[in-house]
Amino acid sequence: MDSSAGQALSFEQVQKLRRVLSEPIEIHPPNNFPALNVAPASLVKVVRQRLLEKGIQIRDIRMNGSAASHCLREDKDDQPQIHFNDIDLIFGVSIEREYDFHVIKEEVLMSLLEFFPEGTSTDKITSLALEETYVKKMVLVSNRNNKWSLFSLGDRYNRSIELKFVSFMKRQFEFTVDSFQIILDSFFDFGHCTRESSVSVTQSFFPSVQAVSVYHDYSEALDHLNNQLIHTEAPEEIRGGGLLKYCSLLVNGYQPADPQKMEKLEPYMCSRFFIDFPSANAQYHKILKYITTRFLQSDQGLRCIDFLGVLFGVVNSRAMCLVESERQKTISVITFIQNAIMMRVHMPMLPVAPYSFHHPPNPFVNPMPFPINHPTPPPAFQPVHWQPGPSHTAQVR
Repeated sequence: MDSSAGQALSFEQVQKLRRVLSEPIEIHPPNNFPALNVAPASLVKVVRQRLLEKGIQIRDIRMNGSAASHCLREDKDDQPQIHFNDIDLIFGVSIEREYDFHVIKEEVLMSLLEFFPEGTSTDKITSLALEETYVKKMVLVSNRNNKWSLFSLGDRYNRSIELKFVSFMKRQFEFTVDSFQIILDSFFDFGHCTRESSVSVTQSFFPSVQAVSVYHDYSEALDHLNNQLIHTEAPEEIRGGGLLKYCSLLVNGYQPADPQKMEKLEPYMCSRFFIDFPSANAQYHKILKYITTRFLQSDQGLRCIDFLGVLFGVVNSRAMCLVESERQKTISVITFIQNAIMMRVHMPMLPVAPYSFHHPPNPFVNPMPFPINHPTPPPAFQPVHWQPGPSHTAQVR
């Protein structure tokens, strides 16, 4: 395979892939339904079999997102491991009619019954009950440029499995470091053969698994991943503009591959973010949801504060698309969340309240249900403003 298009995984990369797919993910329901331990590989096998029995054609099955990047990046002592909250799995399917989406939804939900504890009576459990209990998010997009659906299985606080069923999709990545897809079909076929023959996997005998990049150059994207470089194209095509992901990459030590080009793209990121989330309340909920899944669930309160400081700096200097009053509203949202998180880091029992621009919030109501512990004494509660250089390449600590 041309290295610009993709390449085969090494033995070490296949071993990382195996660990990601075989490690069970705990799903704790909010009601009296049982908790489930779901290994992604097992779920894929069950869903694939059920869809094939219903006549849904599957082109291939892939893993993408940060879990795929974790498997592909070179392990270096001076770089932290890639942190991933979700395991993103893509089923390439042929959607001939809108009803096929309903079939896929029913089969995904009913697949969960396979993971109920032994002895549990499941005869009267409906797909609606499973949806309300175990599904964190569902998305359906069907238009001229996109036809896909997504199911996020998990609870609010733990790692999730995201199943995406794609007939076609116009934009499949935000930044080059997120553009990788690992094609899993040979991995599952190899696993079936070794189980049947009781053959062990060794460094000289392991599956040939291919990785590709939906960015046009795999080698360039892999170089960006291994050297922590930021590159994207046409951020105005990305929902939210990639603004939050961009700031997260900066906080995690990534640097723009081309600082001058990235400086020109930052206003487009801001513009698309404000188009998709025009009100202060919409921005608050989007930012809070992002930091909850990326930072607060993994007890990274201080890094979350750094992230909000970077976001403040980019919006403050690059949001030329907004009139001053609207820009100040957005800055007030970021500053409010930043101060609230700072208090949570240093005083774990204090909550973060809902934000309303027209009604200033009381920061001591509606607590977040997870603590953030850190022993450092509390500083003065002032916003942490990141002062970017001309190209935003300063590394935030």
